Amino acid sequence: MPNNGTDGAPLIERVKGKAKEVAGRVTGNKDLANEGELHQTKADQMEAARRLEAEAAQRAEEAELHERERELDLEQKRLAAETAEAREADRIESERAAAEVEADRTAAARKERARHDEVIEQQAVSKDEVRAAQAAADERRRAEALEAEAARKLEQADTLDDAAQQI
Repeated sequence: MPNNGTDGAPLIERVKGKAKEVAGRVTGNKDLANEGELHQTKADQMEAARRLEAEAAQRAEEAELHERERELDLEQKRLAAETAEAREADRIESERAAAEVEADRTAAARKERARHDEVIEQQAVSKDEVRAAQAAADERRRAEALEAEAARKLEQADTLDDAAQQI
């Protein structure tokens, strides 16, 4: 509430008004008595204005507090969304890494089996061994098909990684 050096003004107006009113009644001067009443009315109006100013200031403070609370709520929601987004990105990255590790492990195991099959083929001298070598070649082809599938899974994991980075 602004203070223009009039903190005691309503009281002064009230005292002046009462003094003039009493003096006017004692002396029979109706104008002076009326002026005294006007001073008292002015004091009432000044007090009412001060109350309204105080109420307006209080409401302004409440509005500012409400706005700060709203901004804080929005900030909390933004932080929660960022946290959820980061968790989702971490989950996707973990899944991609796990898929990549599994694809690498599967590919390595198949390559090892294929090498083993090649050794068996080289040692095959009898018909049974030749048939076994052909079976191993079939297995190698299946292994290569699985490796191709592993490569596709790896590409899918990379796609998931790219999607996570875009989030």
